[in-house]
Amino acid sequence: MELFPKDSVVYRLLAKAEANNVGTAEHRLPLDAKSRLYYEAHITVAPIQRGTMEWDNFNDLANAKDFRVSTFTQDGAKDFVTCRDESLRSICERVADMVRSVERGGWPVLRWKIEDTLFDSNRGDEL
Repeated sequence: MELFPKDSVVYRLLAKAEANNVGTAEHRLPLDAKSRLYYEAHITVAPIQRGTMEWDNFNDLANAKDFRVSTFTQDGAKDFVTCRDESLRSICERVADMVRSVERGGWPVLRWKIEDTLFDSNRGDEL
């Protein structure tokens, strides 16, 4: 029995990780890459009603895996979790684990992404 279905986002992310590269054919990064500042990941789910056990469970899951919960209200409300890491390998593994946990919890993942923060005014960068 497969741990992840071959058509799942987690399977595809881990398959790329096992191939020791991520991204598109034009933009490959080795998994041992380190960000100058940090990588930031977002996993988006459909809105969850505040004040419910479902909301509490979602928050508990995020906190247990060191993710923060936020709400995006532009273009319709969506909830998402986010985390940061300096290691590309580590953030890929964390995102794969969190996507699997979110899906197992019954919250369909609408989108996930990993970004490399190039500049951040909170880290002393200037325009």
